Amino acid sequence: MSVFNKYTLDDDGLKKKPFNRVTIKDITDKCGVNRMTFYYHFEDMCDLIEWSLTENILKNFKMEHVYKMWKEN
Repeated sequence: MSVFNKYTLDDDGLKKKPFNRVTIKDITDKCGVNRMTFYYHFEDMCDLIEWSLTENILKNFKMEHVYKMWKEN
């Protein structure tokens, strides 16, 4: 599913169009997957955004933990 995360974070992703103008087709075309693959993983675009934010928050927490461990040693 990281292919979808790249779309949401990419400058060509959600930053170029308002959220209400982005379509599932925009996302799947950019990611090189079909609509069925999108709907296998996500209920809708809001679900994709929620997943993406959660993944990025978890990634940042992990990086913060690694940094603190490195700094302590």
